[in-house]
Amino acid sequence: MKKLLKKVLSRPVAVLGTIQKLFKKDVLILINQNGRDVLGLFLVYAYLKYLFNKKVAIKPAMYQKYFWIKLYQPQAVVSVNIDCPSNVSSYKMMKKLGIICLMSPTEVFPVQNEKDLVSKYDFQDIIDGAFLPGKRMGEIYINHNKISPSQALVVGFPTFDWTSKEFRKHFTAKKEFCRNNSIPEDRKLILFVSSFTMADYNMDNWDKECFHWPVSNTKERAYEWKADSQTARKLAVSSLCELIKKHPDWHVLVRKHPLEDGRVYEKLLGKSPQITYCPDDFINDLVSASDVIMHWNSTVSAIAFGFEKPTILIDIGKEFFLDKEDALSQRGNYICTDTIQMERALSEIFDKRSVPETQLQARKQFAERWFAGLDGKASFRVAKFIAEFAEQNKQLVHADMNLLELIHGSINYLKYVTWFWMARATKFLFNRQKSFAFIQKLRKYDQFYLEFTRLRFERGIRKDILGKRVIKQ
Repeated sequence: MKKLLKKVLSRPVAVLGTIQKLFKKDVLILINQNGRDVLGLFLVYAYLKYLFNKKVAIKPAMYQKYFWIKLYQPQAVVSVNIDCPSNVSSYKMMKKLGIICLMSPTEVFPVQNEKDLVSKYDFQDIIDGAFLPGKRMGEIYINHNKISPSQALVVGFPTFDWTSKEFRKHFTAKKEFCRNNSIPEDRKLILFVSSFTMADYNMDNWDKECFHWPVSNTKERAYEWKADSQTARKLAVSSLCELIKKHPDWHVLVRKHPLEDGRVYEKLLGKSPQITYCPDDFINDLVSASDVIMHWNSTVSAIAFGFEKPTILIDIGKEFFLDKEDALSQRGNYICTDTIQMERALSEIFDKRSVPETQLQARKQFAERWFAGLDGKASFRVAKFIAEFAEQNKQLVHADMNLLELIHGSINYLKYVTWFWMARATKFLFNRQKSFAFIQKLRKYDQFYLEFTRLRFERGIRKDILGKRVIKQ
């Protein structure tokens, strides 16, 4: 009986075509996990919806993406970087349905070899275009035969648009942040971005979890990264511990990397009143509120460049960012190799409260090469391209959906909504630590980063776009 019922429910039903027509979208945006690209692609979504008047949906790529593709039958899909087998499969499926397939721009992280930025998977034949954060990324993809020149769409990195003057107002200013976190307003805030990704990684899981990484990222190199991460972290943490004891008006905001063990910081730094742990804040809120950002080759430094904040680079003598580019990325910071240099740099920053001209010039050159200038218009450019692609696609997009798929997908969506409301409730019912711990367990739903972004920003961004208070050219 069960087999018969499943067989009946698995057949395409004509009435479902009518349901699909009701839900049909011009564009579907599938976002990357854990907020890496969410803020930028959410701006793209807002431009498409409120400026270009497109029927658009935005969903997490990691949760029932095939259901959304079939239900919405979009003319164009913007999906995540093709860096694993499941992404290859979804792009092939969409291409077969006649959907315009566009690969979203993702962050460019510090690497030692350009091959470290090149996916091990081939995707030239399964995409119509690749949105790229900058010219340099286009050169790398073309040189390694990942895309053709005609597929390279250099647009900038939409996430960095939030650092422009038009959008900064949506983030927390220092005075408000201090008040919300019980920090005296006269404190000098040092944001410590702990980008020590591999420091606590269990190398026993490497073959299982990292098989999809670029070929150049070998296990041997990973052991080296792990050792380097631990060395840099030890230098940073020991220096900060020493410095806050000498300077009672300095206050450190600790933002650990998602792959790090937070207990390490609590053990090393303790519960000093001069330290605030910020595991769940929007990173832009932290950059906006801080006086200076300390990092170890983190892309958060590029966000700080956009906010025009001073930055300190922890240097352990390892080169990053591809030879010549390395000099540009590093020269945009104060470079410190020990506690004495850190103290000197921090004192100068707090005294001058500005970024030296030589650093500004290096930042500008670096941004132009890697991020199309950080001009605040990347999300608009992406949305404009997508709208044009969707309009040009005259092919009838049709995906058969059976009753079993509809029921299963609908139930999963109800679960998603229910868990999201529970996650929201924890923010009101429990303290910050307990709320964060609960939401962290909801990895299946990407910790609802998209939904919290939508909840906080959509109304304000809608007003900005409809009120023409943002640059759209």
